[in-house]
Amino acid sequence: MKKTALVLLLAAACCMSMVGCKAKQNSTNNGEVIGGYVQEYAGSIDANAQKAFDKAMEDYTGGKFEPITVLGTQVVAGTNYAILCNETLMTQNAEQALKIVVIFEDLDGSASVLSVNDFSADNVLPSNASGEVGDGAWMVPETVTAPDLDKTKQAAFDKAYEEFVGSNIEVMAYLGSQVVAGTNYRYLCKVTPVVPDAVSTLQLVVVYEDLEGNASFENFYPVDIAAYIK
Repeated sequence: MKKTALVLLLAAACCMSMVGCKAKQNSTNNGEVIGGYVQEYAGSIDANAQKAFDKAMEDYTGGKFEPITVLGTQVVAGTNYAILCNETLMTQNAEQALKIVVIFEDLDGSASVLSVNDFSADNVLPSNASGEVGDGAWMVPETVTAPDLDKTKQAAFDKAYEEFVGSNIEVMAYLGSQVVAGTNYRYLCKVTPVVPDAVSTLQLVVVYEDLEGNASFENFYPVDIAAYIK
């Protein structure tokens, strides 16, 4: 895909995400939007989110969760944290599943689990996403990590990013690969346009690396956190 066309595609995706949030964004509190989820972290969980997560899990009797990264925060009468987690299922084989766990921390510092929600990269793709579904099996990592990539996955992302303009892109998690005539990689990313007062959005980013080691961004798919929270 040509650079100009891809930049326009990314801009459109960012606009769609922003428009989708406007109905929920009523006012601000210290720069945070009240009602809508704000993407503000990449790669790790800050001390406040980790403290809320640990507190909420003290009395939680469901599955065992390993936090990966905070996808967004929501200011209410306190704070909701939407946290991407690996869940270890209580089965004989201790199977893994990817979840978005919503933690509520009230103004007094008490925290609880509001919801546990399934998350899959496949569910982010629009129904007309040609070349993304059915052209080869996607290999999904047993345990998702953020953002510590091995050399191969990091090199593919870095190569694609070398000549990209218009937005800063930070990897939040690696979600899988697909062998084609080369390799497709999926990354969950925080995307921030390089403009004043830019609003960051969460995007599923697909990188294609050919057999000669050349890599490029192929597609950007906006992820509406609210759609995965019930």
